[in-house]
Amino acid sequence: MVLAAVHGNEVCGSLAIGQVMAMFEAGELALVAGQVTFVPVTNPLAYAKKTRAGDRNLNRGLQPAEAPREFEDEVANWLCPLLASQERTEP
Repeated sequence: MVLAAVHGNEVCGSLAIGQVMAMFEAGELALVAGQVTFVPVTNPLAYAKKTRAGDRNLNRGLQPAEAPREFEDEVANWLCPLLASQERTEP
């Protein structure tokens, strides 16, 4: 799994993911084993605001919330299960 824009003012990763995805689509790169999941914009609110955080810093307290109060709680509610679903393999 490759995440980018966890902080909205860090855009280089999003651009890089876009380039790599375009290379896959053009056949310039091929995945020969396993799987890869790209999340080019992990925190869309912060990304849209071009700030480090939307309502709060997503890196602080990343866990699902039963009663989401901040935008990052909503992100955590879809991101945490996605992270947990990724199969871990030994190098």
